[in-house]
Amino acid sequence: MNVDELYSQWADTVQEVVQYVLDHEPGLLHGYELISGGGDRHGALEWMFYSRATPTDPMDRLAVIGVIPEPGTGSADFEFGFGGRLNDRHARKIASYRVFDLGNFDEAGVMKGLGDALDQAESLAEEDLDAVIPSLAW
Repeated sequence: MNVDELYSQWADTVQEVVQYVLDHEPGLLHGYELISGGGDRHGALEWMFYSRATPTDPMDRLAVIGVIPEPGTGSADFEFGFGGRLNDRHARKIASYRVFDLGNFDEAGVMKGLGDALDQAESLAEEDLDAVIPSLAW
């Protein structure tokens, strides 16, 4: 399988899990919306879930599934990330990291990784936002 086919196969495989969560496990998402469905981000496939700030929670929050297929192995590195933004402060961190194999794919493991990332995004507090967005800081 060439690299393009491998990326396509992983994109389809993860999209099935994401679609299952959207259709059957909406409680897992804490009200987050899927805003990026398997797009390329610096060579990784990325699914991003977003929660916009509200009057009772002024922080924008996100959770991410990042997938980097490993050509020649049939496996892929998965990063489950989370982050938040409030005014000119932001953070983006890794919740967990796993390696999955196409031949023995663990859908439940992906759902758990996403759930953990969403939980950690929800637990972010203003003091956790440890970076500045330069264009917004002045």
